[in-house]
Amino acid sequence: MWKYYRDRNENEIYITDERWEHIYKHHPEIIGFESYVIKTLKSGKRKQQSIDPDTFKYIKSYEDLPDGHTQIVVVVKFEWKIDKNGDEKPNNFVITAYMK
Repeated sequence: MWKYYRDRNENEIYITDERWEHIYKHHPEIIGFESYVIKTLKSGKRKQQSIDPDTFKYIKSYEDLPDGHTQIVVVVKFEWKIDKNGDEKPNNFVITAYMK
């Protein structure tokens, strides 16, 4: 299943069940903090990555994260796809999320 959200700049971003499974497997500290991931997507500071300018990190600080962590980081890929009408549409999706 895909769930769509909008960032502070009104960019539509989706996260799939497959991505949640990836996040839980590689970053189990996120389990139970899914609402923080969504809040970070919606209102976190966005930083473009120099290695891949189509990839952005959304970062937000929280005071109540466990084990000395202070931030949630959500990595988003910005792409375009062609819809069935031949129109170019945004295809922005979460790659991963973790605590820092």
